[in-house]
Order: sequence, then C-alpha cells, then structure tokens
Amino acid sequence: PLPPRLFSPRAHHLLRLRTLTSCSPSSYIQLFEIPLDLHIWWAVRKGDARRADVEPGDPQKTDEQPDAPRRRFDTEPFGKYFLIDRIAVGGMAEVFRARTYGEGGFEKDLVLKRILPHLTENADFVQMFVEEAKLTVQLQHPNIIQVFDFGKIRNHYYLAMEGIYGSDLKTLQNKLEGTDQALPVKLAAYVIHEAATGLYHAHDKVDEGGTPLGIVHRDVSPSNILMSYDGQVKLVDFGIAKASKSAFTDTEEGQLKGKFEYMSPEQARGEASAVDPRSDVFCAGICLWEMVTGRKLFKAETDIRTLNRIKSGDVPPVHEINTEIPPELGRIIHKALALAPEDRYQDAEALRRDLEEFLKPATIHELAHDAAAWMQEFFSGERQDERSRLERGRQAASALVRMEDTVELELEDDDLDEVDTIEELPLVKLEEPLPEPPPPKRSKAWVAIAGVLMALLVLVIGGGVAAWQLGWIPSGTIPTTDAPTHGTLA
Repeated sequence: PLPPRLFSPRAHHLLRLRTLTSCSPSSYIQLFEIPLDLHIWWAVRKGDARRADVEPGDPQKTDEQPDAPRRRFDTEPFGKYFLIDRIAVGGMAEVFRARTYGEGGFEKDLVLKRILPHLTENADFVQMFVEEAKLTVQLQHPNIIQVFDFGKIRNHYYLAMEGIYGSDLKTLQNKLEGTDQALPVKLAAYVIHEAATGLYHAHDKVDEGGTPLGIVHRDVSPSNILMSYDGQVKLVDFGIAKASKSAFTDTEEGQLKGKFEYMSPEQARGEASAVDPRSDVFCAGICLWEMVTGRKLFKAETDIRTLNRIKSGDVPPVHEINTEIPPELGRIIHKALALAPEDRYQDAEALRRDLEEFLKPATIHELAHDAAAWMQEFFSGERQDERSRLERGRQAASALVRMEDTVELELEDDDLDEVDTIEELPLVKLEEPLPEPPPPKRSKAWVAIAGVLMALLVLVIGGGVAAWQLGWIPSGTIPTTDAPTHGTLA
C-alpha cells in the first residue's frame, strides 16, 4: 500500500501506470513532475531504481546497441521537409537528419526533432515542447543550436534545428571506454570553455525591454553537449530549461527535473527556488571531471544512491585518478563542483575566464582546429558510414522532389486559365441523351370542370337530334332543300 502521507488519486494513478510499462521512474518524474519523496518510496518498494535505456529529454539516446549496425532508413516526406536519416529515438522524441528544397535549386540540411505520436495527446508534454521552441528561438549564439522552425504536421509536433556533423560527449565517452585512448586534457577544457560561453549567453539573456529572462538549462549533461567534426561545440535541448517568465517550466519544491547523475546538490534535494545559473556551473563541472578522469562521478547502482552521493558533495580529487591533470585545472574543476552554491563560480562567465587562462598560450581558434583534427581521426569510420547514409537519403529526396515537380508541370499544362475565351472551350459530348422533361401537371379542379362541360355539351347536342327526329320540332324550323316531283298520290 502507499504510505498515507503520499497517497493521492493522481499519485496512485501514476504508480499504476508505472507498473504497466517499462519506463524508468525518472521518466515519470520528468513527464508528470512526481514529488521526490514519492519517487524514492517507489524505488525502495521495488528494490530496483535502475534507469531505462531511453531517457526523456535526451534524444541522443537510441534504441539500438552502440556496436550494432545502423538500421536502414527509408527517406520520408514530412511537410516541406524530407527525412533522410534517423539519428536517434528517445522516450519522448525522435531526431532525424532532414533536407528542404526551395526555388532556384536551393537546398539545406538540418535536424528535425519530432515528438512521438502517443505524446501528442498529453497536453502537458506538448506545452513543454512549445516552451522549448519559444525559449530556444531567442538564443542566437554560436555555442547554442539554432531553432529555425516549429509546427505540427500530421499530428506530429516538430522542431527544425541547425544540423551539425559530429557527436555528443556521451557517445564520445562511450567509444573511449572501449579503447586505450584518452581524451586530451586541453581538449576537454576547451569543450567546457565553449559550453560555458553558451551557458552564460542563456543565463544573461534579456527580453526586448531589458528584463532578464532568468534562463537555467537544468540538464547540462554529456548527451546535450555536441562537438562537430570541424571543432565547434554547441549546447542542445532546452526542453526542461527554467525561465522566470514561463509559468509552465516552473518547478515546485520537492520535484526533480534533469538526469539524476548530472544534477546539482540543490536539484537533488528538490530545492527548485535555489536552482540558478550556479546549478548549471556545477553540472558543467561534472562533465569536465568525467572527461579528464574517464570515470563516472556520481552514478551509483540506484538513483537513490546517486542522489545521496550528489547531496553529500563527495568529489574525489582529480589528480588522484589522473596524475597528468595540471593542478590549475584541478582547482578549476573542484571550484565548479563546490557543494555550496556560494563557494562555486558565481556565473558561467567566471568559469569560462579561468579555463581560458588555463588554456593559454593556445588561442580558441587554434584549439578548435586541434579539436577538429582529433574528432575526424577518432570518428573516421563513423564519418564514412554517415556520408554513405546521407548520400543515399539525399538521392532519394531529390528523386521525390523531381516527381513532385513533374506532377506540378503536368497540372500547369492542363490549366484552364490558358484558354482565352469561353467559345474556345471544347464541347462536352454526352454518353447518353438527356431524358425528356416530364409533362406539366394540370390542376385536378380544372380537369373536373372540363369533364362536366363536355358532358353537358354532349347531352345538349344529343337531345336536340332526338327531338327533331320525333317531330317535336315544328316544320320550317329546320330548313329543307327543294327536290323534283315525279307524281302525285291519288
């Protein structure tokens, strides 16, 4: 039975849903904003708080095994877009490479994020998706993925976004685990330097009137930091971002949003009012710690233990795990990971400045060039496979566009607007003659009167003839014709 202090019809319904599906507890906590105590009670009750392979808000996670061959994807028309390859599918959305065409041979590649069909009926989730679109479109920065379009096609809500060719940090780290390679320390510092630059732009964003928007990402994690093959670093997925002007994305006390192992202590405690830009700084520190050590910082066997580790603030010194880490970088990492928010960097810009000083004398441009060379070599096999898939998808999309153009031309050739006058229109020959129109209906009253008059006329004529033959009519009344007399009677 549910504990009395947590019992409510809504909570009971959600727990029944949990028992009937394979979704992880964290999926429900993010989708329905279940209070933290209820989530922990359920995990203890089941004795298993393992995370599902697919996490909401994390479209980079796929339903395919990392080493399994990619499934062939058939190009699919979607409104004005053509989906040419599927990048990933998550618990709430799927992500595609897409292509769009315009006049004069215009072509553009982009990424399209589409929420799963069964979630279109969930008003809360649709609103969260709308909020993400409205928020992200305001963030125009080189280190943040740009949003170009938002809409709904065939009952599918979608976001059309800037597409880059590369990998997220999660995929990169997973691949490193199976090799004897390590991510260069300066490359790791460069990645978080760029991520901090994008975060500061979001944190410092104001509206048209100059009022701060109060944006906090709340999900800074390896799967939401992308690194391209040409050395660019971009933040993605502001789906659960907090903005002071958004009524929907506000979180009540005791509720969690984000991936458990990449939460700040105040997030793990469910202190929604304490979540500010310094929370994102802490999460960026987790990513940097894990990149330079090659280990997970807070992840444990269960979500509850993971949250307890974060709340304790127990962070092993990085130099004890990797002796090649310079002391200055270690100091930066541990300052970002301070348990108390007031002991951390007070904003992402301060973190960016210290990382920039550490990276000197190398410039950001030089580091971007080095990052591009390392990424291209490390992902050489994946790049070739990706090029083949995209080329196949582009060819299929181009063929579909040519078919559409042919149909449009045929329709234009048959357009009646090209006929100058009505007289020039061809006559239409009917297959069968039109039926004769029915005779007009006569009034029943007039038919009766005509019948009576005809009967009277017949009686009058007939009576007159009979009277004459019987001699009732006097002589001379009826004129006669003189005839010759042949003799007389004796």
